Amino acid sequence: MGCVRKTFVEFAFRDESFHNSAKEVKSRDVSKIKIPAGAYGFKFFDVIVKKAGINDRVVETESGTYFCGGRLYSMKDVRREIPNGDVLITIMRANDCTKVVRTPAGNICLFGKKDVLLKSHK
Repeated sequence: MGCVRKTFVEFAFRDESFHNSAKEVKSRDVSKIKIPAGAYGFKFFDVIVKKAGINDRVVETESGTYFCGGRLYSMKDVRREIPNGDVLITIMRANDCTKVVRTPAGNICLFGKKDVLLKSHK
């Protein structure tokens, strides 16, 4: 019995979210990631296949999202600076989230505890 681990990066695009963008990478080294045009963020995940004979198991682990630039807003900032931010605040509370990020593409996304805002990137 053994395990096989493969690491992937998946890019987020304004209209497609994370769909159909996963690519295998050698490591989770952020500095080595080449971000495609139009992507506002990315996340890593591993697929681990545990070899157990007849009943192989697949386990996935996932990083937070790495946002490629943008601006963080607290709930207080949302109330003060985003028109009609009440709905967004309701969504933030429902997801136990204290911050959102406005991406360079204009999306507003929940900013979770594992998420990272990159100041600049390739």
